[in-house]
Amino acid sequence: METVTGIETIRNKRQTSNATKKCNYTTEFDVRDKWPKCSPFLNHVQDQAFCGGCWAISTASAYTDRHCIERDKKGLSTLRTANTIFSSYELLSCTSKGSCRGGSPYKAWELIKSNGICTGSDYLGEGGCKPYPFGPKNTFPILKDCYNKCTNKTWGVPYDADRKNYVITSGTLKGEQAIKDELNKNGPVVAIFNVYKDFYHYADGEDGVYFVIILSSKTCTNIPLTIFLHRNSSLI
Repeated sequence: METVTGIETIRNKRQTSNATKKCNYTTEFDVRDKWPKCSPFLNHVQDQAFCGGCWAISTASAYTDRHCIERDKKGLSTLRTANTIFSSYELLSCTSKGSCRGGSPYKAWELIKSNGICTGSDYLGEGGCKPYPFGPKNTFPILKDCYNKCTNKTWGVPYDADRKNYVITSGTLKGEQAIKDELNKNGPVVAIFNVYKDFYHYADGEDGVYFVIILSSKTCTNIPLTIFLHRNSSLI
C-alpha cells in the first residue's frame, strides 16, 4: 500500500471472502465518533450520475470533511450549507487531464493547494459557486471548459472571493499504520483501489480503478487483517 497526499493506492489484490467470514470485527477508530459534529458531512454521499468523476468527488468530499474537522478542532461549529461544501465540479473541469472518463486525485489535491477551491453543492443542492451539474437524467454529461468564474449565476459571491485555499502541505504516506495515524489526526483520506468483478456490491461491474474515502479502521479477530471502512460516490 502507499498513500500520496492523503491518497491511498492499494496494490494488493482482493482478500478472499472465506477469510473475512471468520472475523469478529473490532472498530479501532472512526472519524464519525471522534468528530460527531461533522457527521452531516462525513455521512453524506454525493451522486455522480453518469459521469466517471469519482476521483474529483472523493477529493472534494474529503476536503469538505476536513474543513469541518479543522474548524471543530478550534471549537467552531460548521453547518452543512452551500457555503461549506466545496466544489467537485471545479476539480472535475479544472484539474489537468481530468474528465468524466477519469482523472487523478493527486492532481486534484495539487490544484487545491496551488489555486484553492470554490464552493459547490451536489446536484440536488443547487448551491454554491460551482454546483455539480449532472443529474440522474443526464445520461451523456458534457464537461465544459474551466473558467475562473461561478457557474451559478444566482450566487452572490464573486469567484475570487469564494475560492478557499486551506491546503498548506502535502506528503507521502506508506503502510496501514500511517493511514490510521492520518485518519486519527486529520480525518478522511482518499483511497485508490483496484476493482474486480467479485467486489461486494459490484457484481455486475467491470475490472478497473475506483476512488473512495476512508473513514475508519477495523481489526479482524485472530486474523492479521485490517479492514478500512469507506464511503464512495453513488452511481445511477
